[in-house]
Amino acid sequence: AYPSTGAFSRTAVMARSGVKTPIAGVFSGAVVVLALYVLTPAFFYIPEAVLAAVVIHAVLDLMAGPTFLKTLWKTSIVEFFIFVVSVIISCFADIETAIYVSVGLYLLLLFFRLSRPEVVSVGRIEQDSLDELFGKHYTYVNEEDPNFASRTSDLPQGLLIVRPTQSILYPSANHVSEQILHLVKSRTRPGSETGVDEKPWNEVLAPIQEGTSNPQLEYLLLDFGSVHRMDVTAMHVFSSLKMAVEKYSGRQVEWHFCGIPNERAGVGDDGGE
Repeated sequence: AYPSTGAFSRTAVMARSGVKTPIAGVFSGAVVVLALYVLTPAFFYIPEAVLAAVVIHAVLDLMAGPTFLKTLWKTSIVEFFIFVVSVIISCFADIETAIYVSVGLYLLLLFFRLSRPEVVSVGRIEQDSLDELFGKHYTYVNEEDPNFASRTSDLPQGLLIVRPTQSILYPSANHVSEQILHLVKSRTRPGSETGVDEKPWNEVLAPIQEGTSNPQLEYLLLDFGSVHRMDVTAMHVFSSLKMAVEKYSGRQVEWHFCGIPNERAGVGDDGGE
């Protein structure tokens, strides 16, 4: 392990010694060359405990203290758990295994977060305007945000605004589609109820809502301000979503997109046709 940590140890020792400029690397390299070609026989008599002390002294500042652990716990309990697992494996196995396990666990966490982006329904808050020439102005926010829930006003009849919060790629496409369809069903009413005999055998029957005040869906506006990329799988999933929404609404629904960051984000004419 000493050869693999040699360069790291030199850098850490120089940092602790107060090095300020890159010229220190010249002197460090000269000492290394001198040690390899001239002083190698003298190193034979240096105990391994001395070399271990050099490594420990170099990495002493890298050890996580109570402040870091408290911050990690408040920020993310899952990442704190990964940190604890890596420390335990380092103590009872070896550092290399701990690195592999911690990186693998974090990749699983990253993939899970990528595959479960949040999809929110958007409401609007009327802004005070002194200029009556341009009419009313609105700020569009998350309807479920507790800071704005009591201040949002109703959208125009038949309009639903949905905002995905991340790029829509292969791992997250089905989840985003299911969330959008759930918002459609929870905020609008079906256009025509399909008979029980016509439903697929595996479709769960929703409870009949008497006297629902939800409007029929006419316009579905997708705010893509946070969607920087869509892949081919997401486009196919959205095509199926369009058919599912229109089947539920019993009519043709107009799809509109806003906030698309660039023309290469993957949202083309096929997405709305």
